[in-house]
Amino acid sequence: MHRFASRRTLWRLKFSSLCFLACGATWIALPAALVWGMFFHDPRGIRLTIILLGSAFGVGLLYLMTSGNLRCPLCRGQLLRKLAATPVSPKASRAFGSVRAAIALRALFTRWFRCFHCGEPCNTREPRQRGH
Repeated sequence: MHRFASRRTLWRLKFSSLCFLACGATWIALPAALVWGMFFHDPRGIRLTIILLGSAFGVGLLYLMTSGNLRCPLCRGQLLRKLAATPVSPKASRAFGSVRAAIALRALFTRWFRCFHCGEPCNTREPRQRGH
C-alpha cells in the first residue's frame, strides 16, 4: 500500500475531500431551497437559497485551491481533479457514479482508497517514514 509523503499532504487530502462533498451537498440542496422560496413565496427560502449559493461558491473555491496539487504517491496522477481525457482504471471504485466522490468518501472514512488512474491502494492514515 502506497503512502503519502507528509502529514500536510494527508491533511490537504482530507480537507479537499470534505470541501468536495460539502460543495456537492449544497448544490443538491439548492433547488429545494429555491422551490421553497420562489413557489411558496417564503422569504426564509429565498434567504436560504442565497446562503446556499454563496456557500457553494465559497466551498467550491476552497476545494479548487486545496486539491490542485494532490497527486497519487505512485503514478503522480491528480486525485480529486478529473480531466475529460483521463483514463479510469477498471479497479477504481465509484460512489454516486463518481470516482472522485469515492476517493473523497474513502479518504475521510476509511484507511485507504484506490487511485482512479493506476488502481493501486493508497494509505490515508500515516505518512511515509523518513529513510524508507
